[in-house]
Amino acid sequence: MKTFIKNSFIVCLILTLALTCGCAEAKTSAKKPKLNTTGMSLNIKQSKTLKLKNTTKKVSFKITSGKNFIKIKRKSNNSITVIGLKKGVAKIKAVLGKKSYTCKVSVKSSAKLLKIKANGYIFKADFMNNSSAKALKKQLQKSSITIKMHDYGNFEKVGDLPFSLPTNDEYITTSPGDVILYQGNQLTIYYDTNSWEFTRVAKIRGDNSTLKQKLGEGDVTVTLSLV
Repeated sequence: MKTFIKNSFIVCLILTLALTCGCAEAKTSAKKPKLNTTGMSLNIKQSKTLKLKNTTKKVSFKITSGKNFIKIKRKSNNSITVIGLKKGVAKIKAVLGKKSYTCKVSVKSSAKLLKIKANGYIFKADFMNNSSAKALKKQLQKSSITIKMHDYGNFEKVGDLPFSLPTNDEYITTSPGDVILYQGNQLTIYYDTNSWEFTRVAKIRGDNSTLKQKLGEGDVTVTLSLV
């Protein structure tokens, strides 16, 4: 009987030590809270999320400098939406318990031009004043877009957009350098003329007489961004 009790005590002791070690290990391996970014870049009127990860507790967020350049809105217990107001630099402090975390926010002037990178060349284009161009610009404020384009009709390069845009079609005759929206979900770059109902979204600056040669023959990968 004494042997049984002794063995049971030893087993309980081993289990207790195993559980204690397991809890200590779990505590050690737990991820520490940290910001999703310590350096944020925004355009005017653009918004992004600032979040203290690895916690569900309520975090205190405060703009410590540059209050005229940004504003913040509570999104959840551990995150906020940061909105750019005007060009400048601001700082946001996130406080959880006795620890604080800082994020630097740089607000830039809203980009005005469409940047087109294709076949080793970089082109700059002016946006048209319509809802189609504004919607494309809004998408590009989130991230750049890469499109695979091919020749069509010996007057344009055309490719599918990863989203649809509102159309403002009108019967027009294109000219080299026109950036055209077709059927709401295809983007074309014209290097020659054509007449049809299209939506003009931008116009490449400068002399476009050699645009066909610069874009090259066959398929081309085109990257769109803002500048």
